[in-house]
Amino acid sequence: IALWPDTAQNAASERAPHRIAQFVGEMAKATRDLLKSQTPLEGEAAAARLPILRAAQNTATAALRLLGLSAATRI
Repeated sequence: IALWPDTAQNAASERAPHRIAQFVGEMAKATRDLLKSQTPLEGEAAAARLPILRAAQNTATAALRLLGLSAATRI
């Protein structure tokens, strides 16, 4: 998620939209791996993970918009 600003800037300056698509794929895999590696959480632990998941969602949405796509709201 922290790499997104530099990735977007580099993709724009290099006119390489595939870098944005690659970033979204890598970020989705990292998010999925995070969720799979941990047992279901409740209470404080779940609340602590939520901001990370929201940031990933917001970043993916912004990246897809740059590509002219829309993000699914439900899967």
